[in-house]
Amino acid sequence: MTETTRGIAKLPSLDVELVHDKSESGDAERLAIRVTGRPDLESAAKMVEPHLLTMMMAANPFLAAPMKMAQQFWAPWLAMNPALKALLPPPERD
Repeated sequence: MTETTRGIAKLPSLDVELVHDKSESGDAERLAIRVTGRPDLESAAKMVEPHLLTMMMAANPFLAAPMKMAQQFWAPWLAMNPALKALLPPPERD
């Protein structure tokens, strides 16, 4: 029997489940990620999208500096194109 590790995160309109286990022979590992949006994934993506970059930087501190530099570099060009404006982080509040 293999040992299975599960992690579940429940957000307001999104559930994320991670499942990690090893094969019976022990020569392989599996990581499954299940994302469930309520009422659907498109609605959940619209809610999470503005904060996705911030969540990525918080998850890995080594990415924070390079991501911040990339944001500052691309911000003027992304701001000029309304279709790409969603890639920018939300404006900082005072």
